Amino acid sequence: MVYRGQLSKQWENRTAAFKRLDHNHENITPLIGYCDQGNEMIIVSEFATNGSLDYHLLDPDKSFCLTWAQRMNICMGAAKGLEYLHWENRAVIHRDMKSSSILLDNNLDTKICGFGLSLLVNGNQPQIYQRPTGTQFYIDPFYKESGMVTTASDVYSFGIVLFEMLSEMLAYNKRSIDDSTMMTRWRSSLIPL
Repeated sequence: MVYRGQLSKQWENRTAAFKRLDHNHENITPLIGYCDQGNEMIIVSEFATNGSLDYHLLDPDKSFCLTWAQRMNICMGAAKGLEYLHWENRAVIHRDMKSSSILLDNNLDTKICGFGLSLLVNGNQPQIYQRPTGTQFYIDPFYKESGMVTTASDVYSFGIVLFEMLSEMLAYNKRSIDDSTMMTRWRSSLIPL
């Protein structure tokens, strides 16, 4: 729900829109508070004790320690968070979905963060922009070429994150596919059925 209201005298009695949001989803980083005073603009959110997913993928020792069950849990959590954001009537398009936008708490549960470029749209109606924004290696090619962004653009970016999880390589790191050390690590992490 969006409400119309008037700000205080301190804010020059301006008319403003106040959007009342539903409770946050368990896989979205919750906003704890904010400060907009003087020259300070601060957003306060929950701290992720295990950092971002890219931090784990950058460090081969940390990446290797993630079990397949943990990887699946991380991916499912991010997918559930995106599904919540893309809910039909009030879709939020993240526009910068990447491994550094996925935080991990002390249980390695997923929290999506980084909503600085996000848009609130009516359903899945495309929004047209002159210059696509986001991180180069994760941007949907259709969005990059046409300037039209939809929830499918986030899904494409999330696909890149899934590939990173599977390959243990960040999209922007150059590495040879036939790297023998990577193949050895993969074989040793496989679990017999």
